[in-house]
Amino acid sequence: MQKKLWPIFIVVFLNMLGFGIIIPVIRDLTEILVNNSGYNPNYYAFYAGILMASYSFFQLIFSPMLGRASDLYGRRIILVISVVGSVISYLMWAVSHSYVFFLISRIISGVTGANLSVAQSYIADVTNEKDRAKYMGLMGAIFGIGFILGPFFGGVASTIDINHIFGGVTIFNRFGAIGILTAVLSIINLIWIIFGLPESRTRSEMAGERGSTTGRREEKGGHRVFKFMNVRMIKNKHIVRLFLIYFIMQLGFNHIEAILSWDLKDRFNMDTRETGYFFAFMGIILALVQGGVYRILLKKYSLLKLSLIGTTSLLLGFFLMPISYPLLMASLTIVVLAFGMGISSPSIMTLTSIYASKEEQGVTMGMLQSFGSLSRVIAPITATLAYDVFAHSAPYIISGVLAFIGLILIQKERKESGDTK
Repeated sequence: MQKKLWPIFIVVFLNMLGFGIIIPVIRDLTEILVNNSGYNPNYYAFYAGILMASYSFFQLIFSPMLGRASDLYGRRIILVISVVGSVISYLMWAVSHSYVFFLISRIISGVTGANLSVAQSYIADVTNEKDRAKYMGLMGAIFGIGFILGPFFGGVASTIDINHIFGGVTIFNRFGAIGILTAVLSIINLIWIIFGLPESRTRSEMAGERGSTTGRREEKGGHRVFKFMNVRMIKNKHIVRLFLIYFIMQLGFNHIEAILSWDLKDRFNMDTRETGYFFAFMGIILALVQGGVYRILLKKYSLLKLSLIGTTSLLLGFFLMPISYPLLMASLTIVVLAFGMGISSPSIMTLTSIYASKEEQGVTMGMLQSFGSLSRVIAPITATLAYDVFAHSAPYIISGVLAFIGLILIQKERKESGDTK
């Protein structure tokens, strides 16, 4: 594997760590913050949904902007700036005692977490089409490892009283150890990027793109970074369809992420640490699939066929999960869901990067991640409402319907592309 990709993989790992680490503690953390702020305690779940959605909302807004900025000014400088922001956000996490202050820290995390599009574009810059799927799959495995350790660290670190370690001071909140841990990891990553990551785009490429973008800006108006929708990709029906498939797939899976901790508590009486272990188990399966199984299947099947296989597994898992009893059956169903996500997600990402032009890799992958972020904005709200208002099975049924729609779109893309492998 190319050594220069390690800092990129660490960026991906820390993004998922920052997103996943809150999952097992969201119930208890929200209760503490809401109580400290004097808000209505009858809406704990709603406030938790806002915390989860805010991260993804700002990731949605800034993913294409950071991707476009990296096209114009280079991947490395954008990664440095975004990781500095991550350090700040995690330090704010550690000292947050009010709901609003913690919400601001999650917003900053969402903005800096938008650098996933830059990481994907860096991989596309330094790999050829033959190897790109392999490295995208490996990135997915790193993503899965972050998903393993995020909830795991969240569950374990929730038992650490960092104020006691620092002499009994009350600067840090109940879950301050989590913020300090992720801030230290981000600082290490920042040092690695500064001293160990070469720029993947040449000066002539960036200058040429700035020049062409300036011409379009003068002709049509608007800032060259923020005018990210004025690109050729929106005229490519294949890319647009892949955006839609990715959004549907992510929305369905994120519905489950949003309510699973509540469902595990209500159905199986899991506490914070046990919830973290369960999410870690799901992350292990994701990592094994994307780091090993996916690469084996890639030799036999096309990317579109793998997308079909993965989405079919998701469809099966979504409908099985609400009727999976006892816990062993629920664990087996999670394996089916993790397999489906582990196969379909890197396939869609790779296909999108292949369809995108070289000049617009950053903004195209940024837009793809924006659709993923949009799903994480919508899912915490719709999933918790469906769970509270209807039944624990409602979010799973909605996800199953979404997966079925995704299957139809994939089949349409296979037919138009002449994919028979």
